[in-house]
Amino acid sequence: MVLLALVLVSINLRPAITTIAGVMNQLEGAFQLGPQWLPLLGTLPVLAFGVSGPIGPWLARRLGAGRAVAVALLVLAAALIVRATVPVLLLPGTFLCGMAIMTASVLVPQIVKTNRGTGWWTGLCTMGFGLGAALGAGLVRPLEHALGGSLSWALAVWAVPALLGAFLIQRSGGGPTSAPAAAGNVTSAGNVTSPGKATSAGNAT
Repeated sequence: MVLLALVLVSINLRPAITTIAGVMNQLEGAFQLGPQWLPLLGTLPVLAFGVSGPIGPWLARRLGAGRAVAVALLVLAAALIVRATVPVLLLPGTFLCGMAIMTASVLVPQIVKTNRGTGWWTGLCTMGFGLGAALGAGLVRPLEHALGGSLSWALAVWAVPALLGAFLIQRSGGGPTSAPAAAGNVTSAGNVTSPGKATSAGNAT
């Protein structure tokens, strides 16, 4: 289940970017986005990657890697919906998508390591990145036609696999759910000792 969750997580870490890239020529009409903003829109995910790298390890120390990835995917799903349904939030929503993607991306190798995953696991996750990028770019226009010509819904629908990925990685555990306890032994009196032996009175040696 952890492996299935990781693959689904990996697939979710590209469509938020490639779907936008595939419909750049439609954004001016659908979102009232002037052509002068298109270069910034393409740059925002890269900027988000650069500033959000430390967020993943910080969250993992407090929530555990699995829960941290689940939180990142929930934020990603919310950002996908908001940027697609509120045109004025297309730019900040895309930046938030980039932050959520980087937060989850840096934790995938940690989860693989925690579960003693082999190189085969890493290969499947890497395949997931490429598959997600291809699906995002290739399906956005067919989805638009299938959804009655609504570009907004064709972009927002990618929140569904993000929510599913968050559910699966949370259910599977994904990694430690909390920070490791301090090293030491517990005495018969219930006190935590420093590394070493405990005395019969329960004092740390």
